[in-house]
Amino acid sequence: MISEKQHTSGQVLIFSLIFMLIVLALSGVLIATTFSYARNGALAYAQERAIQIAEGGIDKALYQLNQSGGASYTGEADTTLGDGEFTVMISDVGQKRIIESTGYVPNNISPAAQRTVRVELSKTSSGVSFIYGVQVGYGGLVMNNNAAITGSVYSNGNITGAQNTQLTGDAWVAGGLASSPDQQQPVQTADQNIGDVAAETDGAQSFVAGTTQTISVVSIYVRRVGSPSNATVHIVTDNADNPSGTSIAQGTLNSGSVGTTYGWIDVSLTTNPQLMSGQKYWIVIDVPSPRATRYYVWGKHTNSGYGNGVGKYVDDWSAAAPAWSDANGDFAFKTWMGNGITKIVSMSIGADAHANTIESSTISRDAYYQTISGSTVGGTSNPGSADPPVIAPPVSDAVIADFEAAAEAGGVITPPTGTYTISGIADLGPVKIEGNLDIALGAIITLKGPVWVEGDITLNNNCQLNLDSAFGSDSTMIVADYKADPFSKGIISITNNAQINGSGTAGSYIMVLSTYANPIGNAIDVNNNTQGAIFYSSAGNINVNNNVALKEVIGYKLTLANNASVTYESGLSNVNFSTGPGGGWTLKRGSWVVVP
Repeated sequence: MISEKQHTSGQVLIFSLIFMLIVLALSGVLIATTFSYARNGALAYAQERAIQIAEGGIDKALYQLNQSGGASYTGEADTTLGDGEFTVMISDVGQKRIIESTGYVPNNISPAAQRTVRVELSKTSSGVSFIYGVQVGYGGLVMNNNAAITGSVYSNGNITGAQNTQLTGDAWVAGGLASSPDQQQPVQTADQNIGDVAAETDGAQSFVAGTTQTISVVSIYVRRVGSPSNATVHIVTDNADNPSGTSIAQGTLNSGSVGTTYGWIDVSLTTNPQLMSGQKYWIVIDVPSPRATRYYVWGKHTNSGYGNGVGKYVDDWSAAAPAWSDANGDFAFKTWMGNGITKIVSMSIGADAHANTIESSTISRDAYYQTISGSTVGGTSNPGSADPPVIAPPVSDAVIADFEAAAEAGGVITPPTGTYTISGIADLGPVKIEGNLDIALGAIITLKGPVWVEGDITLNNNCQLNLDSAFGSDSTMIVADYKADPFSKGIISITNNAQINGSGTAGSYIMVLSTYANPIGNAIDVNNNTQGAIFYSSAGNINVNNNVALKEVIGYKLTLANNASVTYESGLSNVNFSTGPGGGWTLKRGSWVVVP
């Protein structure tokens, strides 16, 4: 018989077991919940880290795209960063660039985390400025009977007219320039950042003038990272073996003229002071807005190969007492002095005329000169005026090299016959053609990107060269550049009725550029009724024939045949290119998104 005490003990035991089971169950739930929270927390952390690592991949890609040779960067895979790794893919959509970066983080508690971030890039640049309807180099401008230019002309060489030649705007002829530099250090063995926020903002190079003469142009060997602000180049006097604060001349280093690879950039000085032989001066590059990812790189010679000077850098040249540091080398530079007499001859000019010498011309408004003869001036004559300064071409060799790199990154065509012929309706570019390019009679070609031709280019009768509508207000270039021998190839021939059109959006153009340098023959030959385009010859003559109406012409030398005309279009004052002088890539605001 079970006693009351035993019965009670049994009940307590049962209740205790039940309670323990409940506690165990609740503990299990709590443990499971805690584990779940821990797992979810670890996963959330890993996913956040994956996003951060993916953003690191975007930063790396943006940096690579803005470096020298960035056109060839197409992404990378399985790159270690911190506790994870990223994979970057880059694609072009029209004239936009898309980066997709996937971050991967292994996780000991939960499965590995993987997140993909996508951004859109756009170009940032002030573009290339075409201020004058015609800009001519040292070869000068020759206008034959009844030729006309609607707009203004700036020429580094003589302007020579004939019967009924007319220029509606201003005519500028720069003072003569020596054929070789007075001082130079052309060797580059190392780099020096200029405009970098890391205490390397402004740079300077001293030199000793070799002759007593006016200085007109300074050339510097430079490249850019990203898209830096325009800089000012000063010529300053010496102060105890450091640059003084006294600027005697200055010019603008235009970011749009600087390539992502090294090149010589000519900086025209707005005033041309006389330097004294045997006296020390300094070239100073003053960058107004230092940036960590947008700056210049000035080439230097670490052996200090220029015996009459030294390179230095400082936080801020314009500070009250700048503390200059030795750059341990000489920066690459050239100084060019004025020399010779330049003229305007036999011209009818609808506005002002500026030249050292004016002969047998009619000037509707004011004339600025040293010597004048056989001419009439409708406005005020200004004898004893200073010669206009030499101005650099708006597209440098370094920028041309950037276009060529972008073209080559799109693929290479090597025609077996030596000539690549396109007929009918077709697309072209971005591409490099290792040979000649022939666009057949009546062909309609749409440019999808820049084109580099290592040979001659022929546009036959009635053909059309149209820029793809995806370019919008941007522009691009087709280049004839045979680097192996620019005196034998690189000729562009455009026959009757050819049309060269932009994208259809205002401000969009195709630049047709030749580097042909042979003084015998023409670098670009433009024939009857050709319309549109920007024509550019870096080293040879552009010949414009009868009844041709062009938007813009820039050349080492320009010849206008009878009745030829150039009409400047105001929108050309600032042209943005999708490659080359289009500058660096930057993130488009609002485009950041995590891909599901």
